[in-house]
Order: sequence, then C-alpha cells, then structure tokens
Amino acid sequence: MDLWLETLQDLDRRGLIKAHLVFGIFNSAVILTGRGRAETEARHKRRDDPLRRWEACRQEVLWSLSGASEYPASDPPSSPQLAYEGDVFTQAEIFDAVESLLGEGLVSAGDGIAGNEPPTNILRLTSRGRRHLEGGGSDRSNISTTVHVYGDNNGTVYVGNRDITYASPPTQRTTTPVTVPAGEDEPTGLATGQPPQFERWSVLPPADARLALYARDQSSVYNSPVTDGGKPAEFRFLWRIACTELPAARRAKQISDALLALLNSVTMTNALARHVDIDGLAWTRYGDHARASFGAILRAADDDGEPVAWARFSPPPAAEHQLFGRESGSADLLLAVRFGADGGPSDPPVSLAAWSETFTAWFGTFSDVGAFLTGLGLDLTAQPAARAAVAFSTRTDLGEVVDLTSIPRIPGTFVSAWFHAVAAADRPGMSASGVSSAWLAAMCEDALHLDDYDSVLGR
Repeated sequence: MDLWLETLQDLDRRGLIKAHLVFGIFNSAVILTGRGRAETEARHKRRDDPLRRWEACRQEVLWSLSGASEYPASDPPSSPQLAYEGDVFTQAEIFDAVESLLGEGLVSAGDGIAGNEPPTNILRLTSRGRRHLEGGGSDRSNISTTVHVYGDNNGTVYVGNRDITYASPPTQRTTTPVTVPAGEDEPTGLATGQPPQFERWSVLPPADARLALYARDQSSVYNSPVTDGGKPAEFRFLWRIACTELPAARRAKQISDALLALLNSVTMTNALARHVDIDGLAWTRYGDHARASFGAILRAADDDGEPVAWARFSPPPAAEHQLFGRESGSADLLLAVRFGADGGPSDPPVSLAAWSETFTAWFGTFSDVGAFLTGLGLDLTAQPAARAAVAFSTRTDLGEVVDLTSIPRIPGTFVSAWFHAVAAADRPGMSASGVSSAWLAAMCEDALHLDDYDSVLGR
C-alpha cells in the first residue's frame, strides 16, 4: 500500500493524474489528465513499435547474460523482467534477439556442461558484448530515445522519438545532391529530380537492414481465423520506391485494378511461380484502407480459405497518416507467399542455387512496379534510392526450405528460422544477380552457418 500511495503521489506531482485527497489520504477518485493520456498513448505506441521492441529485447537479453555466467541456447533467458514498456517479450522475440546478437559477436554459443547432463550449446556474453553494455548501450533509459529524422536535406523535417511526436510535413523535394550519413538505409550521391534506375544495386550491411525488419513484422491483409500458435511461415519481398503522392482525383477502384494488373504481369507471375503452382489461382481485391493501403490475396476462385499469397500497396503516406516504418515521399509494395502445405515452396526444399535465382527473379520485377506507379500518376524520383528487402521465416529452421543435404555445417552452430536482407539502388553498384549472390552468401554464413557452400555452388 505504501508503494501504491507513493506511485499515486509521484504521478500527481508530474501532472499525469489528478488524485483527490480526503484527510491526507487518496480516495477512489483518480482522474487521468490530458498530459497523462498523451503519455499513455505514447507508451502504447512505443510498446507496439516492432523496431523499438526488437532493440529493447536485444538490450535486455544482454543485461540478463551479464548477470549470469551462461544460458542454454535452446532456452535463452526469459522472465517477467524481460519486458518493454510493461509488455513481456515473447519467446520468439527473444530467439530473434539472440540470433542478432550472435551474428554481431556480442553473444557467443559454445559447448557447456551442466552437472551430469550431456554437453549443451551455451550462450555467453562476449567481451565485445560487455563493452557494448559498458559503453553506449549500457543505459537502459536510452533504449527508446533514438531520434529518427525523415524528410529531405533542407526545409522542415519529421522528427520523432519518445518525447517529440511529429513536426510539419517536409517541403517540396530539392534538386540538391544528398549524402546520407553512414548507417542509414540509403546510399550516397543520387540527386533528386532524376529518374530512378533499377539495374545496379548495393547490399546494405545487416546493421542497416531495418527495412527488412519492417517487412517481416507487417501484419497480413488477410485476418486468418486459423490460430496455430504463431505467425505463418512466409517468404516476403518489399519494394520501396521514391515518388510523389497519389493524385487526389485517382479513385480507389482504379488503384486496386492497377495493382491486380501488376500482380498478374508476366515478370511478377514468373517470380511468384518459383514458389507456388499458380494454376487455378487468381488475385482478388482484399483489405483496402481508404487511400492509405490497398490489398490483394491469391487463392482459387471458388475457395474462401487461407490465401496462398497476399500483397499490400501503400502509397507515399500523407501528413495525417504517419505510420511506423513508412517513409515520406516513398511508396511500398509488400508481397508474401506462404511456405509449406499452405501453398509455398517447402516440399521438397530447394537448392542454394535456386534461391539465388529466386532473388534475381524478384529484382527483375522492379521495372514493372515503377511502371505501375507512373501509371497511377506518381512521378518517380531517384532520391531516396529505391530499395529491395527480403524477409522470410519458417516454423522450425531454414532447412525446411533450403536443401542442406550433404552440406557440412560449422560445429557449435544452429540453423536459423529466418533470414532477411536489404539492397539499395546505386549506379556504381552491382547487377541484380550480383546482389542475389551476395544475399545467398549472407544466408549461408549468417543464417545457415554452412562450412563449404562454395563447392556446392561450383565456385
């Protein structure tokens, strides 16, 4: 009761609640003030922000490992204390955080012995991870205070963090060349006002793969009635292309019809056919939200069950529709294909070389997506650079969808259940097939932990 009264007094002093006193004691009349309501909404928004949750989960796992000598890799640290804004992290979120920390060398996994039990793969905090905690990553209060700036390089910009919401929209694009600081998702050196190009690309490092995390965490346009204990296993590909906003006169039916035409184009169909037999399947309009997003699902014409694939087109967000992960002045198209019996390519798993060809096939659709946008009356620009993101996950591990037969793995590692990567258009960069090879190498080394995949690929 003393703690409860102290909490009420503190909130009342901060102006978040109005608590009425009767003879020096709080009675039941406690009212949330306007400031308190704003703080509550901001906390809920931060709590539901997938990127902030992911960053906070990584930090909490590091703190847990710093307070214990080791944890089994199959049972990473989890407790009511591992939470963000009062919401406890799920086991899936903790596993994702552990995968990321392993990849960055902040955590190691090696053999360990627990009593009379057989050897177990053990998680330990590395010296690099300890330096991370002791340095800039050591203050838990700073987890959610990173400032994100959206907009052009002059004029008014969007600024958002835990204490600032949003300023006014950015001014019209300039033709000044923009250099993006290291660590951002965009390469340097392309001027606005130029037409984009989709032939040359640069692979972004894992630390800058935020767009793939955004693609991975997007909810489906189809609200599945099936509750099987987790998200469906899916392959997802996201296109992000800079362009102007939708013309006010463009009707939703016109946009939806154009989206269906794009999804039925030859290049898009060929890319999709690498995952699923599309005979007898048809794209239909599904799940539009005003002018903010337009959806479609792929299934048999006489079927009302789970779709084999779904797509969402999101035009550049208007000032009143500022959503997490979106970018002012850029349109998104996200397409997801189910794995397994639901429709996708896991029977049998496909070869490593086939996955490289699949990535290249999806890159080949960029020109069609650009034509789709210009057909709607949107002017394309080269800045920010066009980006491609891939994110796919399985129920158990990537061995479900990648044929790992006779390919040796590095001892002391385990196959990840997911993979994601991002590339950005860059005139001096490499071809789409070169990016696909780079993505495949990253998947082999960072997610599959293969020992000698080059010999399998004939390199």
